[in-house]
Formats: sequence, structure tokens, C-alpha cells
Amino acid sequence: MKNFAMLYLAGWLLIALSCKKTKDQVPTTNDIKTVADLADQLKTETDISIFTNVLKQTAITTEDINSGITILSVSNKAFAKNAPSVKISGAVAAVMASNPNSYSDTISSPTLTTENIKDHIIKGVIDFSQVQSGRRLSAISGKIIQVIKSNDSVWLNGLLMEKRTLLKSDKYIVYEIPRSLTNTHPKGIISIAVYNATKWAADKPQGDPLPGYPVYLFRTQQDYASTHINGTPQYAYTAKTDASGNALFTDVLPGKYYLSAGMLDNTDTLFAEFRTKKQNNLLYGLSSDTLIQSTPPFSQPSDLPGTFIWPDTNRDGKIDDNDLQVLPIRSVQTLDEGTVVSRILVGRESNFNVSTIDQQENIMYGNFGTFTANRVMADGYMSQEVTTTTEAWMQFNNFTFTPATNYIANIWDRAWSAVGSANWIIQTVKQHSSIANAVSYIARAKLVRGITYLQLVTYFGDVPLLDENNFSTSQTPARTAQSKVLDFVLQDLADAAGALPNAAPSKSSPDKWTAYAALAKAYLLKKDYANAKVMSDNIINSGTYALTSGPEDAFQSSGNSEMLWAATSQSLGSSFKNYFYNRNAFPYVRYAEVLIINAEANIYLNNLTKAQTVLNMLQSRGGRSSVQLTSSSKIDDLDMVLKAEMTREGYHFAALVRLDLAVQQLSRYGYKTYNSVLPIPLSAISQNLNLVQNAGY
Repeated sequence: MKNFAMLYLAGWLLIALSCKKTKDQVPTTNDIKTVADLADQLKTETDISIFTNVLKQTAITTEDINSGITILSVSNKAFAKNAPSVKISGAVAAVMASNPNSYSDTISSPTLTTENIKDHIIKGVIDFSQVQSGRRLSAISGKIIQVIKSNDSVWLNGLLMEKRTLLKSDKYIVYEIPRSLTNTHPKGIISIAVYNATKWAADKPQGDPLPGYPVYLFRTQQDYASTHINGTPQYAYTAKTDASGNALFTDVLPGKYYLSAGMLDNTDTLFAEFRTKKQNNLLYGLSSDTLIQSTPPFSQPSDLPGTFIWPDTNRDGKIDDNDLQVLPIRSVQTLDEGTVVSRILVGRESNFNVSTIDQQENIMYGNFGTFTANRVMADGYMSQEVTTTTEAWMQFNNFTFTPATNYIANIWDRAWSAVGSANWIIQTVKQHSSIANAVSYIARAKLVRGITYLQLVTYFGDVPLLDENNFSTSQTPARTAQSKVLDFVLQDLADAAGALPNAAPSKSSPDKWTAYAALAKAYLLKKDYANAKVMSDNIINSGTYALTSGPEDAFQSSGNSEMLWAATSQSLGSSFKNYFYNRNAFPYVRYAEVLIINAEANIYLNNLTKAQTVLNMLQSRGGRSSVQLTSSSKIDDLDMVLKAEMTREGYHFAALVRLDLAVQQLSRYGYKTYNSVLPIPLSAISQNLNLVQNAGY
């Protein structure tokens, strides 16, 4: 009986012990259907009662529950007024020591709500003993949590997990953590692209990628200043760019970082920060990641494409010491997920190189070409050399265009773009006069500027006069009288003629004879027929050019004997090529035009025999009947030859106005006297209140 009593007592003790949960034992349950059920299972865990009470009120989708969840329950100690410090890794401790705000999860835990508690509920059942270090987990709130493992310790976004598993089943697992995850972030990835801005080109708007170049992440601007002032490196991370010019930083502790690049040993010739000055233990200076691409901003009128656009922080229209900012200016904030991308442009304060002028010259020629194509087509439709059923161009056939007509705005805008590029080249080369071929750059720019202004006053009358000294001002001047603009044009073209070569490398570039032809045309508009004759005689007597055997031969290529300066028709656009009979080449200036200018000058000088000889050279070449000039027929005969010889070359409408034939020939199509010039576009007037509209529009 005694033995039986002892066995009975032992049995009850065994049962009692089996029912008592030890510290290392984890209860299991399989009958949990909602998070409220989980909360009930955890009610005996008094250390997490705050978390449990909020969890019980939280709505979780059935889909998330059925897929399995991992809950990271937060200890009550996290919400205490003076929560004790948490054991953290040495790396995190180092960050905290230098900048306590860079890793906010170690500072405080926010009040727990039914929303931010979802930052602690992870999709799937996670066994952290099996999870690889570096893995990123997704909470049902969308928050990303990075796992870092070292030996047998696990950190979640920098938080050391407690080694307590509170509840476990096939579909649910609950751990305890010492702090809230809401303000935490996973280790970040930062990618910095570095460009050498001195290698800028039109097709390389930032310059060339710079390989093997050091990049630094600073936690504070004070650390940056200390590094450069005291010579003691205080950067948080450093990396060198790869072959593609990208510096990749991985495992970056969460926070905000300031970016800089360059050698720290004063051996660098490229810089990311300029005009640095020490003040209050900080460095101030200029820095920028934006380059001038074509037209400089008003506050930097002398700078080249490829040069940094400095921020005009006080908006006074100039860059000086009042615009200096605390360095480094660039900063990035690590992301919860993905890579934060930034860039740094390094170079010199003035990234001057001749290629920038070459690029701007190409832009100038492109704008001039487009302007010419638009102007030529408008001239052809107004002179009735071509008719169309296209609604847009019908406005020119029947003279119903208005200041709101888009084609007129296109002509105007492209002309001023060409003038702006020419002005920039002239100004820039004058400021860097020691560069090779400085005289040639200025000569070509003056030629384009002069011809463009000549066409502007021909088709618009009085226009603003912008040269290299005033083109970059914010206020465009009022219209200048046509006569004064023509004086300016004559000077530009005379300068160009004196500096351009006798023969350009190809017909796609102008030479001095192109300048003479433009001078002759300008003198015609000025009604200075004696000088128009002199300039055209210079070309004729040079023996440099000659008519081709047939009229169409002149347009087969730009390299023939009749072309002074030409472009391929396709380069001016497919619609223009179609307009110009699908010919291969379009002449900016050709010898036939020079002969017609010479004939017109001789007619007005009453040299009818000479004029007749010149015109009949064209008539004969074209297989047309010769003309017999008389005092009564001379102007009509001139117009007849001009119309037959230069159809669709952008010459006839302007000639009809100049020869006082426009009313006679065009009135039946809707022409009015005021149509002798085009209207100033509405868009131009809205941008420049100094512009006054042409009469009649």
C-alpha cells in the first residue's frame, strides 16, 4: 500500500511537471483562426501585454492568415518613458556615437496602433535559424525588414532579437523583440554615377562616365568640413567607380548621407565643389550637377555648353559669394527597398574646350537650315510658285495667315535661335581669343548672323537687334529700324568676307564668295545698286564659279561648279525635300542667283546691255528664249527670268515686293499691301512686350 501511494504521488508530480511551461519550452497551437485568437494565446505573456492588446483589435485579411504569418511582438519595455538601452552591434553603436539620428530605431518606439502594428506581422512562417543573412522580409504593411546574422545572433533592421519564441505552429510563429520596427529601415544600397563634365558634347549631356574615381558618403556636413579642413578623413563609406563610372555602396546603415567625390590628397585636377570657404567650421562653396546644353542662363552669359550652371540662390542675376552654400550640397536618404540613385559631375569651374564651340556651331547651322527651309516654303506659296490644298499652307497661298499662324512662329523662332547661337560663338571666342581658328569661328558666325538678319528684315521689316553684347539680357529690346539693321548686316558680312577662305573645305561650309553674294543681296534691299554690282562682279570676275550645262545639274549634288554654299535637301527635312522637287541638293547661294543680282543692279544703274547679256546666259542654259531689255520691259523681263530660273528657291516673293510687282501679280490671290511683310508672331509679342505688331495685322 505504501509503495502504491508513492507511485500515485509520483504520477501526479509527473503530470503537474508536464503541464508547467519552462523557459525553454514553446507551446504549440493549431486552432488559431484570427489574430484575436493569437492574442488570447499570448495573454499569459505579460511582458508583451501592450502589443497583445493592440493585436487583438487589429484586422488581418483571411488570405494573410491562411498563408501563414510571423509576429514580432514588441516588449512593454520599449514603450516605457525611460526605456533601457538595447544591446546593439558595434557597427550600429559607432553610427550612433557620431550621429544619434542616423539610426532612429535605437532611440524610441512610437505609440503602438492597429496600423503600425502591421509593421511587425511578416508574411510567411519564418524560422530565423534557417534564414540567410541579408534576406529582406515583407511585413503585411509593406515595410521591408532586413535580416543580418552574426554567429548565433540575429538583427532585424539593426535590432537585436531576443532569444524567445513565444508561440509556434505550422502556420504561426511569435517572437519577442526589444523595440518597435516602425521607425527602422533595412541596410541600404546607394549607386552614384560620376561624370567628367570636361568631356561634354551635345550627345553627352553630362560628359563621359569617369571610372576608377573615389566617391564618399558623409554622415554630416561637419564631417565633410573636418575631412577637408583638418585633413583627417571622416567619411562613413567610400568606393571607387567601376568601368561604367558607377560607385556602388551596399550594406549602408539607414540614414541620410552627403555625397562628394575626388582625391583627398590634392592631386586631383577635377573637382565637384568650387570656391570653397571656411565659416563656422563648415565649408561653403559652389556645386552643381547641371550643365549648360546650348543657351546659357542670363546669370551666366559668358559660359560655354558643358559648363556648370551654378545655382543663383539669392536670385540677383549673378553668381558671387552670396550664392555659396554649405557643402556638400548633394544628399541621399537610404530606401526601405531598392537602390537610391544619384550622380556627381566633376570638372573645372569653366569646362572650356574647343569641342563645345564646334557643337554650338553645329547647332547654329541646324537652326539656320530649319529657318531657311521654313522661309523658302513660305516664299514659294506666297509667290504662287506652288499651290496646295493643305490647309496650313493655303494660308500663304491666299494670304489669310495671321499672327497666330504656327508656320510664321516657326520661321521667327528658328531665325532667333540661329542668331542666338551665332552671338554666343562670337562672344565666347572673343573671350578665349587664344584658341586655334578663333578668326574663322567668328567669321562663320558673323556670316550666319548677317544672312539671318537680312532675311528677317526682308520678311518682317523692323526687328530687334541683338548682338554678342546684349543677346543674353533678360529684356529683349524693341524693334530697330530696317535701315539700321541693314547697316549692321553689311558690317557683319564685310567682316566675314575679310576673314573667310577663298575656298572652304566643302560646299557645306561658306567661303568669302558666299559673303560677297550676301553683301550684294543686302545692297539690293538697301537700293545701293552700285555696291550690289561691285559685290556680284567680284564673284563673276573671280572665275571660281560657272553655270552647269543643264539647269537641273546644279541640284544633283552640292559639289558642282554652280554652288557657292549648299545643303542636302534631306538634311532640311523630308517635307522640304518633297517641296523642292525631291532634288538632292539645296543652294543657300548659287551662281545663277549671283547673275540675277548682278542683272538687277545693272538694270537700276541703266546698264541694260550688260544686264541683258547676263540674263541671256541663264536663258540660253535653260533652253528658253532670249530677252531684249527695254526701258519699259526691263523689270518684267527680269522677273520672268528670275521666276523661270529660281523656282521654289525662296527668292521670288521677296523679289516681287522689292521690284514693286507684288500688287500687280498677287492681288487676285488675296494679297494686300501690308502683306509685304509677315506679322510678328503672337508668341513673340507675349514674350517681349517691347515688340509692336506690323501694321494691318
